[in-house]
Amino acid sequence: MKKLRTDDDAPLPLQTANLPQSIQAHVINRLIVIHQLSLTLQTELDEERLLHIMLSGITAGEALGFNRALVFLLDSGGKSLVGKMAVGPINEEECRHVWQSLARKNLHLDDFVNEFDQFKKYQTAPINVQTKEITWPLEKGGRDIFARTIEEKTCFHITPEHYLDAVPEPVTDLLEVNEMITAPLVVTGKALGLVIADNKFSGRPIPEEDMQLLAIVANQTAAALSHIHLIQELEKFYTVLEEKVREAVAEKEKAQGEMIRSAKFATVGEMAVTIAHEIRNPLTAVRGFAQRLLRKSDDTETVRNYSEIIVQEVDRLNHVLGDVLDFAKNVDTHLSPVNLNEIIQNAVTLLQERFGRSNILCEMDLDPKIPICYYDGPQLTQVLINLMKNGAEAMKEGGVLEVRTKFEDGCCSLEVADTGCGIPKKELHSIFEPFFTTKTRGTGLGLAFAKRVVEEHGGQIYAKSECGQGTTFHICLPIQTRRPATEDVIESMGLAHPLVDRDDPFVSFDARGRNRAENEAN
Repeated sequence: MKKLRTDDDAPLPLQTANLPQSIQAHVINRLIVIHQLSLTLQTELDEERLLHIMLSGITAGEALGFNRALVFLLDSGGKSLVGKMAVGPINEEECRHVWQSLARKNLHLDDFVNEFDQFKKYQTAPINVQTKEITWPLEKGGRDIFARTIEEKTCFHITPEHYLDAVPEPVTDLLEVNEMITAPLVVTGKALGLVIADNKFSGRPIPEEDMQLLAIVANQTAAALSHIHLIQELEKFYTVLEEKVREAVAEKEKAQGEMIRSAKFATVGEMAVTIAHEIRNPLTAVRGFAQRLLRKSDDTETVRNYSEIIVQEVDRLNHVLGDVLDFAKNVDTHLSPVNLNEIIQNAVTLLQERFGRSNILCEMDLDPKIPICYYDGPQLTQVLINLMKNGAEAMKEGGVLEVRTKFEDGCCSLEVADTGCGIPKKELHSIFEPFFTTKTRGTGLGLAFAKRVVEEHGGQIYAKSECGQGTTFHICLPIQTRRPATEDVIESMGLAHPLVDRDDPFVSFDARGRNRAENEAN
């Protein structure tokens, strides 16, 4: 019964002093080859190729010279041994052919490894395929030779007299041999797996010297394998860390963007309230006196003209205030079941007269599959009017305004396209910023308001434009066929309050924006 320790205190029985010179030369040559094999193993960073190099060295004639070799590795939980690879011929005739071919070509270990590595013949070899199908569960204190090799970290020389009945049945059925050896892959006192070798076709007995050399190769492979696993863990850790850093940076940038945006909106709100309170009373007085003057002006046409101009300008200033306050106030989003196509039809009806005066043809292509959804109808009406007005103003010589809807990818898609002058590329990214405008008259809040309303609905809005070709605004609204539970909570708690008095008669729009939309349409 032969067992061989694989720790650092194991004796080295390779004694050559009393051997014939030819045998000494053979032993020394084998040691040189194993040294070369060791150097090769230490520099390999691919697990599959590492195992192939080890098995090739074990079965190479000028190294250990076993006929066949199999390697099993512990799974991630250390509960089972999993077949990973096998190298060796399938029968005696193939074995003889392989080694005669190597001898005839005068191939060395490096040639042997490179040739197999290049063509990867071992991958489709029957013994390799069958080995990879074997998974053997390990039981603590188990008496099978796999469990003992791993737990005792010891090489076992298996013969009919010793341990053969303890070999796992799948391995016995695969190898069909009465003599073999097992060697654990051990590094820093930890077993990573084991290797099995036999001489089925040559029938050469396995000497203790070969057990010693197999243990050396197995431990060197274990060290290299541990190195590969460590590198893989470091790479995995680096990948996870890199992703977490990327996420943290993205979150930080998002938070900073939200802070800047919140600060900008807060500033806009404060400015809007200040402007409203500072100029509301004078404007009310001016408009009141101008209306009285109109009612009593039967003297001259000049007085009437001036009065009309006063009223028009006051209305324009009122409209500007409306834009600012509409954008600045914190209006509740009241969701109700609405049909997006009907909202579009109503908005187009409101603007139809203006389109006629401007020689604009409005075409609608509405998808009948658009479902009834919970949206804020008045707010979306205001958004549509803003977009269609922008399109109409961009077509000073007339043109075609298209409004399209489509039900796709779980969302309601809405497009408003004009054939106007287009938006310069350098300005396209700024059009949704508050107060950004290229018009001589305008507050630059229409598109900012549209963006806020769409985003409050959980949707997205963006624009594509080509100078001289026109502009298309794309809106994607999520399908909401049921009333969100949070809507009732927000309404009942009264969390949303406007920054202006909803009952102020001076404001030309109510809290829902209905009057505002109708006034703008006219």
